[in-house]
Amino acid sequence: PEPVAKPAAVLNGRILLAEDVPANQKLISFLLQKQGAEVEIVENGRQAIEKALRARQDGKPFDLILMDIQMPEMDGYTATGALREFDYDGRIVALTAH
Repeated sequence: PEPVAKPAAVLNGRILLAEDVPANQKLISFLLQKQGAEVEIVENGRQAIEKALRARQDGKPFDLILMDIQMPEMDGYTATGALREFDYDGRIVALTAH
């Protein structure tokens, strides 16, 4: 039988990408946007907290946060803990180059 190509996944949603390396920001956001996601980028955990809480307050919460675990100013572990202390119950997925 002929192999059947699987359709590409479609991502309908808002994703916050917390990543400090510009090359990683470009690659990850390109791949996500190519699949249909709306991506906003921040460079550290402190910015991720501010952006996520503001989006929730505005009634437009992110569907997913991709959080680098090693960033300057505030790492992903600390930022995730702080978001949970603010009762942020959205999905947060850890990213690492290791």
